[in-house]
Amino acid sequence: VCAFQNNTNATSATFGEGTKVIADEAFRNCSKLPNIILKEGITSIGHRAFRDCAALTEVYLPSTLTYISQYSDSDATFYNCKNITKITIPQYIISNDRAATDMFAYSRNSIKTVEFSGEITYIGPRAFDGFTGLENLSNKTVLIPNTVTSIGAYAFRNCSSVSSIEVPDFVTSIGDWAFQYCYGATELKLGNSLKTIESGAFYSCSQLPVIKIPEGTTKIGDCAFQYCNALTDVYLPSTLSNITNSTSSGYAPFYECRNITKITVPQYVIDGSRSASSIFTYSRGKINH
Repeated sequence: VCAFQNNTNATSATFGEGTKVIADEAFRNCSKLPNIILKEGITSIGHRAFRDCAALTEVYLPSTLTYISQYSDSDATFYNCKNITKITIPQYIISNDRAATDMFAYSRNSIKTVEFSGEITYIGPRAFDGFTGLENLSNKTVLIPNTVTSIGAYAFRNCSSVSSIEVPDFVTSIGDWAFQYCYGATELKLGNSLKTIESGAFYSCSQLPVIKIPEGTTKIGDCAFQYCNALTDVYLPSTLSNITNSTSSGYAPFYECRNITKITVPQYVIDGSRSASSIFTYSRGKINH
């Protein structure tokens, strides 16, 4: 089980074409291994398989992977690997009931580059929550693939170093609090297929100057852009049919957005049951066109 455990002299690991399983603790404390590139065909990685591999900077996990220890405690596959800067991961790692944020708990602050092996259609809940080292969610550090159709709740929460967020054209929904606390983001591009922006999706993205919601979007959830303090220009599409009308701190989508000077709004926002005045309460004195 522990075939190469404590081999502190190993500086490389090569996996044969027939390799399917990496056993528990197989490479534990191989403290000089700089990278782990697992070939397509490998399906299972056991508990603590690469624990204490302190020199690891790059990890490639194949699209064929169907099992890996997902814990963030001492049983985690990459427990105490604190220097990883690049990961390549498959859909399995970021599906509904697991997240890269748990598997790479000790490198969340150091990982700067994320790539994907195989087709990615869904970025699941908490997938990259707390990856504070990521710098971009467009074409530099994390390219959200064009095959993705949905982004789950808290998926990129606390990615505080991100400077640009680009949601591709096939994404139809952005989950609750998905990009919350992306404090460093100064640019947001939303794809043309977007239908729903759920509650708190961009909460406290405090450096975004412009929000342009694409035509086709029908829902903007509670608190969606709350505390986006740098906002000066907001475009709401003609297709909008669901936006919170409350001015209370717990619900208003633009609560505490005090610097908006320009809004573009559809008929829905100014019909008899709601008003731009209540939706943009905190910028009423500054909006001039």
